[in-house]
This record gives sequence, structure tokens and C-alpha cells, in this order.
Amino acid sequence: MKKNISILFAACSILMLGSCKKWLSISPKIEMSTDKVFSSEQTVKDALSGVYVLMKDQSVYGQDLSYRYIDNMASLWEVTSASMDESFNLHQYNKVTPQVDNIYGKLYNAIANLNNIIENIELNKSVFKSKDLYDIIKGESLALRAFLHFDLMRLYGPVPSKAESGGPKLAYVENISKEINVPISFEEYKTRILRDLHEAQLLLKNDPLLFYSAEALRSPSEFAKIANMNEFFANRTSRMNYYAAKSIEARVNLWYGDKPQAYEAAMEVINAKNADGTRKFDINKTRNALIGKTDNLLVCEQIFGLFDYNLPNKYTLSFANGQLFNGKNSDKIVKTMFGNTGTDIRELYLWEKRDYIGGVSKFITNKYNSSAMNRQIPIIRLSELYFIAIESSASKSTVQPLWDEYRATRYIAPKTLPVGEALLRSEILIEFRKEFYAEGQLFYLYKRYNSPKSEILFASALLSPNYVLPLPKTELGN
Repeated sequence: MKKNISILFAACSILMLGSCKKWLSISPKIEMSTDKVFSSEQTVKDALSGVYVLMKDQSVYGQDLSYRYIDNMASLWEVTSASMDESFNLHQYNKVTPQVDNIYGKLYNAIANLNNIIENIELNKSVFKSKDLYDIIKGESLALRAFLHFDLMRLYGPVPSKAESGGPKLAYVENISKEINVPISFEEYKTRILRDLHEAQLLLKNDPLLFYSAEALRSPSEFAKIANMNEFFANRTSRMNYYAAKSIEARVNLWYGDKPQAYEAAMEVINAKNADGTRKFDINKTRNALIGKTDNLLVCEQIFGLFDYNLPNKYTLSFANGQLFNGKNSDKIVKTMFGNTGTDIRELYLWEKRDYIGGVSKFITNKYNSSAMNRQIPIIRLSELYFIAIESSASKSTVQPLWDEYRATRYIAPKTLPVGEALLRSEILIEFRKEFYAEGQLFYLYKRYNSPKSEILFASALLSPNYVLPLPKTELGN
């Protein structure tokens, strides 16, 4: 008997759900026979590529979870009074319910499509000419499912330090069903994320990124030299790869307070080597990337990012046109945040003053002013693994070299890591703000630290920190 499934935008879409329906009851709107969708290797590849398209939607990593709403929630942009941006900036989520619900729905929509793939490639293994391709597609799908569920936890779940006292619970959706998916405990949710990541890593044991350099897989001329390599395996850092799954594992473990496991996972990525003994991911490449103005998004440091051909247009609309900015001049960014070092390459090369009609000036970041080959939205970068390892290590003398190297590559003075958790957190916050501005990560650090307003740089006097986005009303009955 033929089985029908929903493809791409069909499952769990906001537009298709009536007010009386629970969001996590997966009820397909558009149905297509699995005989057609999973009839060949190419159609399976297309189905997975469709998930990456969903992830680049403006409501998720194509904008709102990369540099707009998520960074408004971290007080990184100046906002207009009574605007949606101001509501996110002040953590007044009840004023932007459609937007908050939309993010939730889009993330679960992508998960639903991944579940379609995972379930149906198992039933259609015969279409694969290569076991490696089957393993990598399933591995990518499982790791992406874990990644998306984890971001749902980081947004809608409890502050980690308060999880034991209760808070919202989320469903970990692993199948396509019209039945309600029951929310589970904070700890069980972690177990399922890590289970997916570990299974994914086993399946990705033949990921080409383990055997070839990121540059060789990314450069068309170098990739062409690799014999018998399927084009699907090109540019592995623009897809969920083995090291990306390991990096997300490090993130997850630190979120849940499992520092030894976080340290181990982070160091595996940091220490990864190519066949010739060179570093798989090299933090020293940042210097040439920024000073040469060839790679403002630091694709050279990205473990995983989303290639977005439309980034130049997004840069123009959001940044060059002055929509997202902080200050009329360099005072707030250069003086207050960077400390006016005069040497920090991020301070010198990633920010600029723009003048607009009417004598208005704004200080904007040019991070997203990307070249043709570097239109890749950062999801996780090497420097974050350095921070995870530094925070997780039981011996700060062991990770002092990582801290020294990180600071040297940013052209800032050496500094001894402080002793004591509170002082270390303060130091990491200072650097994290500079490093991940406009990348959608600072809010999550504030949430993990449960930061008071006094720790939130540029916070409005009206802000009352609230790190838990409200679940859609249709979910509250679960």
C-alpha cells in the first residue's frame, strides 16, 4: 500500500493549523506518494536540501534567529518605540505573539520534514547506490533534528539553572503522526538530543570532511581533483557534518552543565587535523580574512553555516540601509564594548559609520557584507568551541594557551584567565559580546548564565529580563 507524506512546507505549518488544533499534531496539508518522493537518490537529496531551505527562512536562521529578533533580545540594536523590535528588546513577548509562535512553528515544521526523511529512507534503502550516501543523509537528518530541538529548548525551555524547579516542557518529535506529541522532562529531552547526535556521528564516520580539508571540499577547482566524489559532498561546512554534530554536542552538554563531556567534544573539534597534519579548523585564519576584507562572516572559521545566495540583499536591507544599528557614532561599540583598543581587528574592520539623508548617522556592522563565495550564515564557529573548552575545563592552566591564541588572533593583549566561576563568566561575557555580535548567540549565553540586567550591555532601563519565550496557547494544554 502506498503511504502519503507531507513535503516541505506542508507539515505543521502555521497557516494550515486551525485555532482548535494542537501545533504538535502533525496533520499534513499537501500529500505526495512516498513512491515519488523517495524514488531515487536525487529525490532524497532534494528532500534534505528542502530542509536547509526551510532553515534559511526569514523567520528562523535566515534573519530572526541570526541577527534580528534574537539579537534584539540581547539588547544589541537600537529600536524604534512601539515597534516589534522594541517588544523583543524589552522581552515583552506578549506584544509579538504571532512572531514568537511563528518561530516555534517553523522550527517544528523543519523537524517534521526531517522525520519524513528519516522514516522513509529506512523504507526505501534500495534507491541508494552507495551505503555512504545513505549513512550521511540519515546522519545529517538526525543531527539536524537534534540541533533544531536544542534551539527550541534554548528559546522556549526553562533557564537551565532553574530547570529542577519546573518550567515549560517541550515535545521531542521523532515521527510523523496526527497524534499529540507529549512534552517530556528537561533531562529526558537532553537524553534524546544526545542520542540523536551520537547516532548521527556514527553514521557520519565516512563524512568526506574527516578525510579532506574544508578548503578542498569548498573550492570548485580543488574539489574537481578528488576522484569519484559525489557533488553532493561538496562544501561540507555548509551542511550538518561530523564536526558540526560534535560541536552541537559540546553546546548541549555545557547547557546542561555536563562540563567534562562539553570539554571533550569541543577539544575533538579544536584538535582535528587534516591528512597532512594541518589543522582542520584554524583560528589563525581570521587575521587574513578580516584584514584582507575577504571573509567578514569568517566562513574560514565556521564549523557549520547556511549558504544563502541572497545575503547581499539582506545586508543592504537590514544593515546598509540603517535598519539595524547601534549608536550614531563609534562611542557605544568602539569605546564601550571594545574598549577603544585601536588594535582589535573586529573593532577596526567589522564596524563603520554610515551617513544617511537628513544628516542622520548610524553605526552599523558590515559583517554580512559578504563576497560571492562567502555568503554563509554562521551557525557555529570555531571560536565558540574555544570558549566552551575554556569554561568547561577543570584546569584553567590547561586552557590558558587556547585563551592566548584566541586573543592573539583578534589582536588584543594577552590576559591571564581569572580564578573563580563568577570572574571567568564575566570575562567570557566580555569577549562573547564582541565575537558573536549579529550572530544570534548572545541571548543564549545570557539565558544560560541567568544574567541580571546589570550584565546586559546596552540594556534599556525599561527591560525586565525574561529568558523564556511563551509557548503557543495551543500548546499550553499539553
